[in-house]
Amino acid sequence: YILVFGVGSIVGMAVLSYAVAWPLGAIERSARKIHVTVTVLAALFAVGIGVNVNNDPTHDAFEATSLKNVLGRKVCRRELLTDFLDDFDARIRNLTDPKAIPDLITRWKTCTSTIGSRVRVETLNDTVTGIARDVDDSGTLIVETETGRIKPVIYGDCFHT
Repeated sequence: YILVFGVGSIVGMAVLSYAVAWPLGAIERSARKIHVTVTVLAALFAVGIGVNVNNDPTHDAFEATSLKNVLGRKVCRRELLTDFLDDFDARIRNLTDPKAIPDLITRWKTCTSTIGSRVRVETLNDTVTGIARDVDDSGTLIVETETGRIKPVIYGDCFHT
């Protein structure tokens, strides 16, 4: 959750409107995407943050864009990284407050574009389609399938359909 708001700070610095998407990502309101990926490996976290800054993505499959294309000007990568790391550091330091995690999840839910959306989530072994109803405190997406069955989804590639 913290990483998403870190990317939100990047988008916010650029004065863009964004919404967060499950599992972890930020979507610029024009539906062009900036993604955040978090992968857990054993007991370690490998964190990767991908932001198209000054490049010109041409692949339309994911409607990708860059900050430069959205803003109409080049963005200073050093300033972007510094601001992101400052914001990320402040959020990490806040985690010592016992209310920080529930507040973070609540804030994430108010910013999400996923809850209430029709989704298709693809995992290694399954595809779940339906309406995203909630995200629980552990980050599990709760999907109501077309048959009315409630299906918790822990991981996967989530597409708004």
